[in-house]
Amino acid sequence: MSCPGKAMGCGRAAARAMIVGLPIAALLITALPAAAAEGPSGYRWRHEPGRHLALLGERGALWQLNFKKEEGRPYFHPVAATDGTVLTWHQPSDHLWHRALWFSWKLIDGLNYWNEDPKTGKLQGLSDVVDVKVVRTDERGAQVVMRLDYHPPDRPTVLEETRTLTITSPDAEGTYRIDWHQRFTASPRQEVVLDRTPPKEAPWGGYGGLSYRAAQDITDVILTDSQGRLNQQVHGQNARWVDASGIFDTGVFNTATQSAAGVTIFDHPSNPRHPTPWYVSYDTKKGHPFIYTNPALLFNEPLTLPAGESLELYYRVLIHPGRADAEKLGEEFQRFAATSFAVGDQSDDEPDDQPDNKTDDVSDGRPSFWLDVVSGEPLRYANVVDDLAGVRVIYLGESHRLERHHDIQAQIVADLANRGVPLVLGIEQLESFQQPVLDKYNRGEIDFDELAEATEWDRRWSNYRQYRPVLEAARKAGAPVLALNARSETIRQVARGGGIAKLDPEIRKELPDDVQTDDPLYEKLLNIYMMVHISTTPERLRPMVEAQIARDEMMASVLCTFLKSEEGQKRTAVVLCGAGHVEYGLGTPGRVRRRMPGVKDRIVLLSQSGDVELTPEEQAMAREIHVSHEQLRALNRTVADYLHVTSLKPELKGQEK
Repeated sequence: MSCPGKAMGCGRAAARAMIVGLPIAALLITALPAAAAEGPSGYRWRHEPGRHLALLGERGALWQLNFKKEEGRPYFHPVAATDGTVLTWHQPSDHLWHRALWFSWKLIDGLNYWNEDPKTGKLQGLSDVVDVKVVRTDERGAQVVMRLDYHPPDRPTVLEETRTLTITSPDAEGTYRIDWHQRFTASPRQEVVLDRTPPKEAPWGGYGGLSYRAAQDITDVILTDSQGRLNQQVHGQNARWVDASGIFDTGVFNTATQSAAGVTIFDHPSNPRHPTPWYVSYDTKKGHPFIYTNPALLFNEPLTLPAGESLELYYRVLIHPGRADAEKLGEEFQRFAATSFAVGDQSDDEPDDQPDNKTDDVSDGRPSFWLDVVSGEPLRYANVVDDLAGVRVIYLGESHRLERHHDIQAQIVADLANRGVPLVLGIEQLESFQQPVLDKYNRGEIDFDELAEATEWDRRWSNYRQYRPVLEAARKAGAPVLALNARSETIRQVARGGGIAKLDPEIRKELPDDVQTDDPLYEKLLNIYMMVHISTTPERLRPMVEAQIARDEMMASVLCTFLKSEEGQKRTAVVLCGAGHVEYGLGTPGRVRRRMPGVKDRIVLLSQSGDVELTPEEQAMAREIHVSHEQLRALNRTVADYLHVTSLKPELKGQEK
C-alpha cells in the first residue's frame, strides 16, 4: 500500500475500515521492535516521559518504574529476576491499591492516602507527581529524581517529598539493587502528623511506607528477618532487613536452583526508630497468596513533623536469585549502612519530565510532538489541553491496538479533570445494551475485571485490557462511562444482509429512529478505505457503508441523549473510538452536530507511525490500495483539529510502505 507522506504517517487512510467487527489492514508491513537506547550488556533503556522508565532484556522488562501523573503514586512493576520471572503483583483483586513495589503513607493528618474508597474510587488525600527527572541511564544503571506533593483535594500542599531512586545494573549472579532516598518536608504553615491504623484497634493495622507485594504464582515462600525469625513471626518485630523468597512457577526455569528468587528490603541505620518494626503478611493460599513486606516506621506510634521541618528515609531493595542467604544479606546490610546519599541530583543530563512544559515528547523511545492541524504549527501539550477544556465534545480517534494511544487518552482525561472540567467518557468499545453493567462500575460496585467478566468483554473486544488506564482515570475523575456502540450482531446483519432497510423490524428497533444513510461525502471516503478488504466488491460496498453509518448513528444518539439529560448538561464528553469514525468531522461528529446544532467540539488524532502489526489472518484478508492526495483533497475538509505525531521507527524512515 502506498499513500501521501503526510505528518500523520503513511497508511492511516487504509487502516480505518473497522467494519462488521473485522480489524482491517493498516500498512502491509511487519512492525519492528521499538527503538530504545542501549543499556548494560544485554539490555536497553526505554524512557517515555510522563509515563515510565524501563530496562528491557531478551525476556522483557527487568524492571519498570511507572510515574503517570493520573496514577498519583509511582511504583515499580514489573520487577523481575534476570531470567524474566516477574516477582511483583500489581493491583491484586484483594487489594487493588497494592502497586507491586511502591511507597505510600497510610494517614496524613487523619486523611487516607493509602487506598481509594471502593464506592467512589477516590482517595481522601492526593499524592501528586509534580516533577520527574531521569538523571542518568547508562551501563551502571539509572537514577531518577522525583518531586511529589501531598494534599487534601482542592487544598494546599501539606507535605512535599523529594525522592531519589538509584537502580544498579544486575551483577554476574543476577542480583541488582534499588536504593530509595526520600526527604519529606512539612508545610511551613502547619505541622504534619503521619499515622496508621493502630494494630491495637484492628489486627490488620500498622502498615504504611515502602511496600512489596509478591507475585501471584509464588509458592514455597519463606519470610526471613535479620534476627532469624521466620514467616508470620516476623510481623510486628524489629529487624534490620526482611527477605521474601520463594519458587515462582512461571515455566521458564530449568533447574531447582534457578526456580527460586527473592526480594529483600533493608532499613538504613540512620532512619528514625531503626531497627524498624515490620508489617508482613504470610498467607500462602494457593492461587491467591498474600505475601507482603513493609518496613513499618509507624507500626507502634505516629510521627509528628513540625512545620517546615524534614524527615529523611533510606531503604534498599535487593532483587536476588535463589533463596535468602542470611550471611550474605548481613554483609549486604553492612555495605548499605556505610552508604551515603544525596537527595535530588541536579544533573542536567536530561530535561525535567514535565509534559505540560515542553513541545517535544518521547513515545516508545521516539520523538513525538503535538500539531495544530488547522494552522499547521506544532504546539505544547498544555495548550492542547487548555483548548480542549473549553469545548463540549472531544473525540480521541485511535488505532485500537496501539497501547500508546490509550496511554495518551488516559493522560488527557486526567489532565482535563485536574483543570476542573466535569467529564463523561463515551466509549465505542462497549455496546449500549451493556450500560446497566457499566453503571455498576460507575457506582463503584464492581471493578474493571468484574466489568470485563460481566460484559464478556474479552470475547467482544479482544484488547479490552488496554482500556483499563483510561477507565480508571475516568473513575478517579468522577466521570461516568457511557457504552456508545450498537450491538455487534446487529451491525453484522446490516453488513451481510443487504443494509439497514432489510433488518428484521424487531432488530431495527435497536438502532435510532432518525438514522440518515444518505451521506455522499462520507460514503466517498468509506468507498476508498473499504477496498482494503480483499473480499470487497462494488456490489458489497453499500451494505458495508451502512454498517459503519449504523455505528456512527448509534454512538451519536446515545451520546446526545446523555448530554441533553439533567446529569449530562454540565459535562464535557470525551469520546474514544476508531479514527475512521471521526476523521474529517464526518462519521460520528457529523451526526452529533446534526442532533445538537452549534455544539463546540474538537477532533484529536494519534499517529500510527508504522506501528500497526497485522496478524497472518488480517494480512490474508487485506489488499494493497493507493490513497492519493487528490482523493483526500476532494473532501475539502481538515482531517482533525490536533494530531499527536510519533516519529517513524528508524527502520521505516524513507520507506514508501
